[in-house]
Amino acid sequence: MTAPENILFHQASPIMRTTGYLLFCYPIGIFSIFYFSSVRSNSSFFQGLLFLWQESPDFYIYIGGFLGLSLFMLGTKLKITSHAIYYTLAGFRISLCLKRHSVQYSFLNPRYASLKAHLKCWLYNMPAHIISQRDGTLDFKLCQPGLMNQICLGFFRIQLSMFSRQQAQQIMQAMQSAWNFKA
Repeated sequence: MTAPENILFHQASPIMRTTGYLLFCYPIGIFSIFYFSSVRSNSSFFQGLLFLWQESPDFYIYIGGFLGLSLFMLGTKLKITSHAIYYTLAGFRISLCLKRHSVQYSFLNPRYASLKAHLKCWLYNMPAHIISQRDGTLDFKLCQPGLMNQICLGFFRIQLSMFSRQQAQQIMQAMQSAWNFKA
């Protein structure tokens, strides 16, 4: 019998949410242009959309792709539990899963740090995550570095700078409590 899964972190990155909103602005902007141009020319907005459907139905696939990608970015959340790390969309797991039993320990890896972190490292002549933990990238040392585990590891190097300061602290607390974090 296994222990129940304890949810340590389940939130969306502000950068992913912002990207989702920006992707949503494109179709809204296109349809706004169509609407205002139809008002000026005293033609029907729906007639214009019907004409566009007849001339180029691929346009609607293109706009639908933007809307779908926007909703995907808005709904995707990182979930860290005591047993696994994965991404969810509307509460359902949508990605590969990094399992706790395949990880020896977690640590901040300067190799995958952001440009901002590299600049801080160069300016202050010390590791950037020492200056601010939020500039680090969480990485994992695997027990058995098999192909599937390496693929999962690529998805789950967590850039803490993508999250707010409070979210980064929650992620670090989750790592320290259940994922054997080593400083």
